[in-house]
Amino acid sequence: MSKVQKVKGIRLELEIPEPPYCIQVKENLHTQYYEREAKELEEFIRDHRSCDQYRVTVVKNTQTECEFCESEWYDNLDNDGCPLCCAKAVEEWEKTITRK
Repeated sequence: MSKVQKVKGIRLELEIPEPPYCIQVKENLHTQYYEREAKELEEFIRDHRSCDQYRVTVVKNTQTECEFCESEWYDNLDNDGCPLCCAKAVEEWEKTITRK
C-alpha cells in the first residue's frame, strides 16, 4: 500500500518583461502595455527568429493520492497506521503487517 504522486494538470507560465516605471504608475497604460506585449508575443511565436527574452515555465499540478481508490491522500490513518480511505488500501496494509 502506498501513496502515489500524480500529475493532474499542466499549465504554462509566461514571464513578460516589466513595463517601464512611467507605465507602472498609470493603471490604464499598464493594461495597454500588457495587451500590446501579449500581441507581440503572439507574433513572436509565429516568427520564432525574435531575440526577445520571454521565459516559459512548465508548471505541473500534482496531487498525492491512494494508489487504489485515487482519493486525495491526507495521511488519514488510524492509530496503528492503517489507511482509512478504501477497503483495498486496508487489505494491502494488513498484508504488510502479516509479512513482518
